[in-house]
This record gives sequence, structure tokens and C-alpha cells, in this order.
Amino acid sequence: MSVYFESFSISGDFTFNVWLRNVVGPVILFNANIGASVAQNPETGAQRLGFNDGVLHYNDLTSDFSLWTMLTISRDGSILRLYENGALLNTFILDSIVPIIGNLTVLDGTCYASDILMVERAVSDDGILYRYSDMTENRGNATCPVM
Repeated sequence: MSVYFESFSISGDFTFNVWLRNVVGPVILFNANIGASVAQNPETGAQRLGFNDGVLHYNDLTSDFSLWTMLTISRDGSILRLYENGALLNTFILDSIVPIIGNLTVLDGTCYASDILMVERAVSDDGILYRYSDMTENRGNATCPVM
């Protein structure tokens, strides 16, 4: 399953959020001139969430994707944050802010996916945790203005 957008552009802050299950092999979360993916870490064997803007920033994940797992990548200025199930995994300082431009592919690989969201602003830690909690507790507010 993949979705394709022509002439896509985000010049600054963004938040990408997706729920994944049954990941088989590498999955491209989004890809244009920069991208993000889930792939096996060759050193640890664990799945890892990665963001590549010319430099690979990644963190191993605890999920084996047998259950639905929420992954989030957020860029706020030169700060990049990676999340798993609403919890902050790692924070990176980016050397430069590369805009996302060009033709964008979202979700390329073998997996189940749900609730794909990309917004042109950074979402706070609390907002990301709220989205996770809202979905897992089935409160029905996941589209609230927090995201």
C-alpha cells in the first residue's frame, strides 16, 4: 500500500503520525527529498524508526508490531523528536532544516496502517501523548485541535 502526492512542500516544522501493525521488512513512512522509515537495525536486530535528511537519525523501537503501534516524528525548528506509542524516544539537534519538497510517497512496504497524519507544525509532547491515549482508550477525540 502506498499513497503518492505530486508537488508536495513543507518548508519548516511538521509532525508525521501513523499507526502500524504486522510490519514485514522495511517500510517507508514518507519519502521525498528527505524521508522516514521503519527498518531492522543491523547491529541490534530490533526494528528502528529513522529520519534521513542527509544524516540518518534513528532509535530502536520496543514494539514487534504484533499489536498496533503509534509512531510519530516531529520537527520543531532544528529539533527533531521520535516517539513510539506517545512516549519520546529521542531528541536530535539538526545541522540544517531541509524542506520536504517534490513528489511525496507515503507508506511503501508491507504492513497494516491506520490514521496517517501529517501537519505543518510541531506538536507538543502532551499533544502526541493525548492522541495516543485517546486512541487506545477509545475516547473518540483523536481529531481534536490538539493535533
